[in-house]
Amino acid sequence: MALACFLSRSAETALRISHCLRKKKKAMLANPPILTRLTLGNLFLIYLSIFDNAVNETIAEE
Repeated sequence: MALACFLSRSAETALRISHCLRKKKKAMLANPPILTRLTLGNLFLIYLSIFDNAVNETIAEE
């Protein structure tokens, strides 16, 4: 009995958490970060993905 109660409550909690995360993800995708100039002297990272029909590049400052 206790296990069934625990499982049903954990499912409710997980549902609330996933709903909250979905809202935050939607808000983040609606307002992407603004592109800015890199600061001279700071290190930056280049992420590069190459496929047969697509190339993707991202530059991030540390």
